[in-house]
Amino acid sequence: ADAVLGECVSLLKHVLYCSPSASAAAAEDDETMGEDAAALTADRDGRTETASATGHAAKAARMDAMAHGAMAAMHALWRHAVSDRHLCHELMGLAANLMAGNDDAKRMCVEDVDAGDGGKPISFAERMLRLAFRNTSPAATTRLALAPLAALAGQPDARRWLLRSQFLPKTMEHFAAAVGKRDAQRQVAAIRALADVAGGGGDDGRREVLRAGGGELVQL
Repeated sequence: ADAVLGECVSLLKHVLYCSPSASAAAAEDDETMGEDAAALTADRDGRTETASATGHAAKAARMDAMAHGAMAAMHALWRHAVSDRHLCHELMGLAANLMAGNDDAKRMCVEDVDAGDGGKPISFAERMLRLAFRNTSPAATTRLALAPLAALAGQPDARRWLLRSQFLPKTMEHFAAAVGKRDAQRQVAAIRALADVAGGGGDDGRREVLRAGGGELVQL
């Protein structure tokens, strides 16, 4: 059953994926023509293979996934994912793709939810945070959990949660430990996460990264 779940999550992850170039092309068209006009023009002209059309299709898919309870489903899948590495990795990839350019998903990611598993309500972001820095998490799991967490910096409500959480201190601790162990994979994952927060979190993100010790990275 878990193998089937893993493949289903993998399929949805790939459906929601959008390359950075396609996302940028869609955003450029939206700015030039307006969001609705750009999407309608792509449909009318049959420009289904253009980067912009791909970007709009991915955005529509993410909105549809949200409307059909994607976040609630991710919470329900968590109890299976924590004991199945493949499912866990696919779920982290799904979270990253769902939240890409999707402020509603980022906002919902930091809201506490009762998953019906007998535990206290908890946000999906908190679940990922605990997973990322669990002592038994392999490097690949930590890397895949850090990416969607860092992406929260792009939405104001989610950014407030992220900057008030243990994300930055834990990431800096993780980086320092990785340096001591000469673990390049974990070092890169931590640096990328910090860079995403600094780059996507505006002045608040940059200030908090520096306050958490990010300035020490300059010494590298």
